[in-house]
Amino acid sequence: MDKTYGPTEGYLLVLSYVSLREFEISLIKFSNKKEVELLEKRSFSSLNELDAVELELPCVLVIQGKKVLDKSLEGKSVKEVFPNLNLSDFLVEINESKVRLIRKQDFQELLDSLAFSDKVVGTVFHSEIIGGEALVKKSLESLKREESQAFDVVRNQNESFRFQSLTKKVGIYAMAIFLFLLLMNVLIFDQFSKQKRVLATSLMQNSSVIEELQVLEEELHVKQEFFNNASWMHSTNFSFYASEIGRTVVAGLALDELSINRKDPKNKNKKEVQFEEGVILIKGHCDKSATLNEWKKSVKDLDWVKDIDVRSFDRDSKDGGNFELIIEC
Repeated sequence: MDKTYGPTEGYLLVLSYVSLREFEISLIKFSNKKEVELLEKRSFSSLNELDAVELELPCVLVIQGKKVLDKSLEGKSVKEVFPNLNLSDFLVEINESKVRLIRKQDFQELLDSLAFSDKVVGTVFHSEIIGGEALVKKSLESLKREESQAFDVVRNQNESFRFQSLTKKVGIYAMAIFLFLLLMNVLIFDQFSKQKRVLATSLMQNSSVIEELQVLEEELHVKQEFFNNASWMHSTNFSFYASEIGRTVVAGLALDELSINRKDPKNKNKKEVQFEEGVILIKGHCDKSATLNEWKKSVKDLDWVKDIDVRSFDRDSKDGGNFELIIEC
């Protein structure tokens, strides 16, 4: 088998689209020292499983199948071959006289799921699904033939690994510097600890003042709760409500009593006063029940009225009587 291009040893992460929605994922470890040799293959059921995979060798991403668009250029530009596509939404790879496209969104979804994205040295697209040694050989050869910088990155990968070795040596010196700084940090920490002990002694001497402050804060909190429960801390619209209700009164109807935020009749605690917030009690008289119903509709149409409910209606004539109703606002 002929010698192919690319790294002498590494991985192919293959995403094979058998349809536009269904795909298969496999990670193939290969050797390319004398000829292509498959060393290992792992399969995954979802992209999420790739998040836990860590690689020590360079990796080429291979996307093949239904989501790859493939056409011959025949002397034309990519725009002429795909006139109806917005090319800014696609990744384009030109291989001799052919052009292959894949959506950036699909590729980004794959890249975002990788914990080893720093090991990726190139990408290859195939419109047909292939496997085995043929997949490795064709993918590595494509890195050389395609008009992209992918192969240059692959060619520089070995230099990158040598640089990593140098980085380890630099790391040893960096560790020594770190230990020195750590020692200095311990000495500085000891100095600050002494100052902390001095401040702690001063704090204990003033603990009585702090305790008194805490008692005052608790008392303030209790008083604030009392005012809040009594609705004395909230703004009121008593005059507005009374004016709005009075404006709707029609002939044949008279209001005898109007109570806004009245004392809560359900509260049995005589020591604590509570009020019904957002409730208006109205008592009055009407000459006809139809008059009451007409006025009730007028009140319900007001913007601030949430609900209106007639609690009682006692007739004192053929059609008139005394009524009592509740407005929720």
